[in-house]
Amino acid sequence: MASGPHARSSWISRNPSRVIDLLRSLVLVLSGIVVVAVWGWLRNADSRALASMDPDLRRDLFQRSRAEAEVLCTRPELAEECRTRLEFLERFPECDASCRNLVVRRLHRPSR
Repeated sequence: MASGPHARSSWISRNPSRVIDLLRSLVLVLSGIVVVAVWGWLRNADSRALASMDPDLRRDLFQRSRAEAEVLCTRPELAEECRTRLEFLERFPECDASCRNLVVRRLHRPSR
């Protein structure tokens, strides 16, 4: 049995379709990893933007957003907007225990 670089190149030359299949599989796996990484990075864009804001401005935005969410969430016809606002509130570093409680109460209601 031959070993070394010549043995490898002869396997490749004897099995070109197998090599192509392996390369396709590798490209698919790597593409999947890239898609998941980009999706995760984009999904956290709001959190990164909030974290980089001036703390005073962020606190003001949080307080306004929370007040708006509390009003919106009392109106059943605005349930989708309520959900969007609550998900936004969760991303703030200022979302303390009472904020998380509001989110859980309004966003994660058990269905019957």
